[in-house]
Amino acid sequence: MNLSIIIPLYNESDLICTTLDRLLRVKMPSFIESKEIIIVDDKSGDGSFETVSEYASLQEGIKIVRHERNMGKGAAVRTGAGIAAGDVLLIQDADMELNPFDIPAVLTLMRSNNLSVAGGSRFMGHNDRNNLPTYLANKLFSGLASIFLRKKITDLTCGYKAIRKDLFFGLELHENRFGFETELMMKALHNTDNTFKEVPVSYKPRTKSAGKKIRVIDGFSIMAKIIHLGMAGKRWISSFAAILAVFIVLHAILQDKRWKNPDCVIEWDVISYYDYLPAAFIYHDMDLSFKDSYNGPNRILFWPQTAPTGKYVIKTTMGLSFLYLPFFALGHAMALITGVDAGGFSEPYRFALMMSSIFFLALGLYYLRKLLLTFYSDIVTAVVIAGFVFGTNLFWYSTYQATMPHVYSFCLIAMFLWYTVRWYQKPSVANSVISGFLLGLISLIRPTNAIIILVFLFFDTYNFKTIKERVGYLWDHSRNILLMAAVALLVWVPQMVYWKAMTDHFLFFSYTDNERFFFNNPQILNGLLSFRKGLLIYTPILVLAFAGIWYLWRSKSPFALSFSVFLPINIYIIFSWWCWWYGGSFGSRPFIDCYALMAVSVASVLQGCFKTKRYSVRTVLATFYVLIVSLGIYYHKQYYYGSIHWDSMTKEAFIDSFGRLRPSPEFHSLLHQPDYEKAKAGIEE
Repeated sequence: MNLSIIIPLYNESDLICTTLDRLLRVKMPSFIESKEIIIVDDKSGDGSFETVSEYASLQEGIKIVRHERNMGKGAAVRTGAGIAAGDVLLIQDADMELNPFDIPAVLTLMRSNNLSVAGGSRFMGHNDRNNLPTYLANKLFSGLASIFLRKKITDLTCGYKAIRKDLFFGLELHENRFGFETELMMKALHNTDNTFKEVPVSYKPRTKSAGKKIRVIDGFSIMAKIIHLGMAGKRWISSFAAILAVFIVLHAILQDKRWKNPDCVIEWDVISYYDYLPAAFIYHDMDLSFKDSYNGPNRILFWPQTAPTGKYVIKTTMGLSFLYLPFFALGHAMALITGVDAGGFSEPYRFALMMSSIFFLALGLYYLRKLLLTFYSDIVTAVVIAGFVFGTNLFWYSTYQATMPHVYSFCLIAMFLWYTVRWYQKPSVANSVISGFLLGLISLIRPTNAIIILVFLFFDTYNFKTIKERVGYLWDHSRNILLMAAVALLVWVPQMVYWKAMTDHFLFFSYTDNERFFFNNPQILNGLLSFRKGLLIYTPILVLAFAGIWYLWRSKSPFALSFSVFLPINIYIIFSWWCWWYGGSFGSRPFIDCYALMAVSVASVLQGCFKTKRYSVRTVLATFYVLIVSLGIYYHKQYYYGSIHWDSMTKEAFIDSFGRLRPSPEFHSLLHQPDYEKAKAGIEE
């Protein structure tokens, strides 16, 4: 190893000779074949250049260069590197804060681990943590850099850095001031092939009065550089949009504290989705025979139906309980530790379930972002994510009614779409198992959502020829297709075993109170455009999802045919249900489940229009998008304050509430309560 030690020098006439004395006394490791010292004077004004020139005249192996003007530490290091003969560069500050006797440890670390970069760390072990401001600042800088670079860094800004010269010149460094170490590290380690480790070094910090030159403003500059370089190439705008959305939803949940209300969180349909867990793990009685005579200490809440066998049967399928399960376990542990009601329905359980919705929202947005970035730009992805979280009823069902199944199904379908793309890229066993597992869960939460398989089957097909080719392709990979189907079926086995035990049938339609589909009388126009729950009225961003079909075809999106097939079938099924408005709810909530697919269509519109050179088209679309998202947010506020009713809206009530957050005195007289019994009989309501 041929070593070039570069010393940037600026106004250190009192210390530079001491630094050189110590440096020359250091016994280098035996693998150092040659050593040179390069001093770059950065236009010192205190006689440093004259002092070091006199010193160098008495020693061999010291080169001196002087800048014609003060340019900064980074510039001095680059100048020294430009005349270096060694294949490894090491930076030594002239201020004696770092001890040259630590250099062999840095070089030995680099050699023994074959590193691209080796660094000293002032904060490994127990070195100088008494200098609290420096310690905390570097913990912040190093921690943030570690997150971005996915490498452990304990001291990002330590002056001791040894780096291969060829790597140094490949980094295109530009920083002149004290952010030089930050730029060096962020650019060098941005490439995952470059390796890095640290070794403890001693540190004796100077005060400002003793000549310390770094300023507070340099700290802000370092922070900005970490963020800027850390985000480089990582499409950070969409990441920021997704993270911000999750934090805003979390803030809304924590502000509302709905889990403190015993009548919230585990309510309405959620009771049925959730009841499997306390029945199985707390009361150990899946047929709920204990329910009618229970007089124990716990508050219980079970809403079963009665099967033809006379046994109780839980109305909904158990898919959502699978997703609740780890959070239920956490809630149960919290209840046992705190000594509160551990019967499955008290505050710890409700809080844990609310946190489950945040988890699955975050996971869903993570996969939605990955899906969109596969086909669309970072900015379009960010805009679509923000639009769907805040401009649709996804926000309501992630916060105030978060434990309803919709955010969970949204997450699973986003994941399934992503793995659909992955499967066609690589139809491996792993991707087949994951896709089958997701399909099983999706259908076990809401069986009609099983039609998402249409997207898988028609993905990246456009016409009869490509469909025919697809059949052949699936046949060629029939083993993996069968594996996918087997895994999906396996997910359903616990449900079928439960139904067999309760009803004597492996398959059972548990909606026994005349609740059914009327496929011969679907309420499609009402479902899309009525003032009661019209999809396009209360979720106006979806207008672009419908318009996006044309853009999907125009751009030859692999989702063009699959979305065109899925959407009308999904609309038909959803609005064929006897209660096409889906009870007390905000908007047409069943569509939340497939928002990830509809987001692809909206993204195609935005990407197509933003690519046009016509400024007027881009301006009109951007303005329209902001307006419809803002309208969706406004509807959300109206629903919260009661000026949009949960099931009885009319055109007159809608007009009366237009522009009002809270209902007028006349509002309730303008509502029309639907007749649920007539709806069950198939009479249009």
